[in-house]
Amino acid sequence: MHAVACLLQIMRESGNKDSNDVESCAAILFDICSYDKDELKEVKQEEAANGTTSTVALRGTQRARRKATGILEMGNNVG
Repeated sequence: MHAVACLLQIMRESGNKDSNDVESCAAILFDICSYDKDELKEVKQEEAANGTTSTVALRGTQRARRKATGILEMGNNVG
């Protein structure tokens, strides 16, 4: 499985059960998306299908919300 897809799956499946996992995944995804626009496009497609990143932006820890919001903002700026 591709790393980004794996991280998104962990975020989706963890929900509120393990906030540390979600926070770590959001931070890793933020870094990946900052450097690789193709990966950002993958996250954007997943967001359209499942809304994982926006869910974290609303319900995650403070750090996870900040990272998820940053990913969503980057996604709005990519074609």
